[in-house]
Amino acid sequence: MPDDMGDELRALFTAADATYRPAGTTTAESVITRGRRVRARRRTLAVTASAATVVLVLTGAVLLMRPDPAAPVPPAVPAPTSTTDGRVPGPPPSVDPSRAQPSASVRTTVRPAPAG
Repeated sequence: MPDDMGDELRALFTAADATYRPAGTTTAESVITRGRRVRARRRTLAVTASAATVVLVLTGAVLLMRPDPAAPVPPAVPAPTSTTDGRVPGPPPSVDPSRAQPSASVRTTVRPAPAG
């Protein structure tokens, strides 16, 4: 007898469910599909946020680690010239050789010629 009563209750609940069910009801399949979409959206957001964080950290590190700007390069000066014929170049043309005086650090020593 309990089986007959269980069958009657099932039939009664099924009929009541069909009668009172709203038009836009959710089914197990719709709940599962919605859950998958929510998880996919959250996963995409997490990956995007972590990638943006890595890019920002690397950009900050590069900007903080770059060297200071180099000091300006001084202008070039003409290089000293040398002669290949063995002559020592004279004083610059603006100095008169007869008026040129040796500096205090220059000494002139005359040695006598060896006898013999």
